[in-house]
Amino acid sequence: MKQILKYILLIISIFYFGNVFSQSLITAKFSQVDSICDGTKGIVKIAMYDIDSIHRVKVSHYRLMFEYDADLMEIKEITTKHASLENFIISYPYAGQCIILDTLTTPFNFYVKDPKETALLFEISLTGRKMGQGSFRFINDSCYFKTKEDEIIESVCNDTLDINVHSGKITMDLKQTVWGCSYQNKGQAEVTVYDGTPPYKYIWSEESPIFSPEPYKIGQLLGGELGLTIIDGNGCRHDTMLMIETNPAPNIELSWEPEVIVIEKPIRFEAKDMASKQGKDDFAMSWKWELYYTDASKINTDTINLWEKHKEEWRNQNTIEHVFLEEGDYEIWLTATGQTHRCDTIIIVPIKVEIALPEVKNLVTPGNNRFKISFNGDQKIRDVFVSHTLIIQDRTGRKVYETKDFPDDGWDGGGCPNGTYYYILKAKSTRKEYKYQGALVILGGN
Repeated sequence: MKQILKYILLIISIFYFGNVFSQSLITAKFSQVDSICDGTKGIVKIAMYDIDSIHRVKVSHYRLMFEYDADLMEIKEITTKHASLENFIISYPYAGQCIILDTLTTPFNFYVKDPKETALLFEISLTGRKMGQGSFRFINDSCYFKTKEDEIIESVCNDTLDINVHSGKITMDLKQTVWGCSYQNKGQAEVTVYDGTPPYKYIWSEESPIFSPEPYKIGQLLGGELGLTIIDGNGCRHDTMLMIETNPAPNIELSWEPEVIVIEKPIRFEAKDMASKQGKDDFAMSWKWELYYTDASKINTDTINLWEKHKEEWRNQNTIEHVFLEEGDYEIWLTATGQTHRCDTIIIVPIKVEIALPEVKNLVTPGNNRFKISFNGDQKIRDVFVSHTLIIQDRTGRKVYETKDFPDDGWDGGGCPNGTYYYILKAKSTRKEYKYQGALVILGGN
């Protein structure tokens, strides 16, 4: 009936007034997007379009004035879908009245082929104040449109939208029912709704699949935030969230000695259980060690499973020793299983095994220069070899110094006169003996 009335008015204006009012006939219409609930936000739209397929105009001025029940609802925000109208003016002359005004030329016309489409769309975000029934309606003469040439455009804005503000009351109990470990998706949760309006629709986070025919239960959850939206029988939306927790696993720190790993030297790996210090982690019940040879430059890559190789010796041991017989890149894998929840902590540490290379400082002076031998940087002899003997001789072959525990700070010359001397270092690994020898010079001696 409204559409017929619009066309009758258009025909009358053309018959009596000729071209003066023969422009497009602009219509503004209310529509409700979702339910409006007490205490929750809803959306009402104003769609404006030109139903005349002949004249297509660009509007330079418009005003939309409407009223609503202020005791039932409160307007929070008005936005438009067209970026060109970011600076439109909104005013509230009286409680329950609103004016949308624009004085800038719109860069588009209002005509659309399908009235279901919209040339200009406003979204009104509002919040229900209390339960009840109200309406949005245009005030008489509230639709005011002008063309770019400042001509008045005929319009029909007598639309009314009836609105029910529903009860937004709901009480829910969202809780976790099953816990998993940090790397497992075994967590489960469920929600119980009280004091609401059924039926309820449950919308869980997309990452969380439903595991049960009951929509209020959910499973296969990893730890982290779980979101839930409940839509009640009135269409009211209720959002909540729950932090899914996981069972604690052992808190482990892995270390080894010496820090630089060389071939044929026993390396001691130690896993420290930190639960006793922090009091919030599970204690380790068992330990599993694995060693993987990862050097891609080697053709024959081998996997050394330390657990299988030494399972009787290392069963449930947090300290192990191992001798690497070949240089290269390795990975140590340690799995510690908690005694309460059986959750695993897996530590993966890349290590590099090197050949022992000596670095000799062979000048002795009265200052800080001392005779020193180190390996692979600052590693001491005892950190690289199982045992060693160092002998220093003069030019005649007479022994002037001998030790089986060469000091970290080196040798100061021992009161020997200036001259050239020779050292011989015999060092034993787990498989064989190495011999290093060379010259050293003493200056400023006795």
